[in-house]
Amino acid sequence: MWLRKLNFDVISVAEDFPSVKDEKILEKAIKENRIIITNDKDFGDLVFLNKLSHKGVILLRFRTEIVETKIKFLKSFLQNYSEKINNKF
Repeated sequence: MWLRKLNFDVISVAEDFPSVKDEKILEKAIKENRIIITNDKDFGDLVFLNKLSHKGVILLRFRTEIVETKIKFLKSFLQNYSEKINNKF
């Protein structure tokens, strides 16, 4: 994963916890002070409708699922906003 190559401390739900429910992912992220990067709009429901706590969520919604597009966006986003994403959706 390219984030690991940039020395980010990353856990991949798909690799390590593939069947864990979103609520448990939020709980784990809070306990470990992690920001969630996801394509899953359900996290918006959990945060805004259910008022569940979080340490930050980056929701990626693109018209294409091309990995390089997402990487390019995330690189730019993290360079420009990494100081401002804690506890934000």
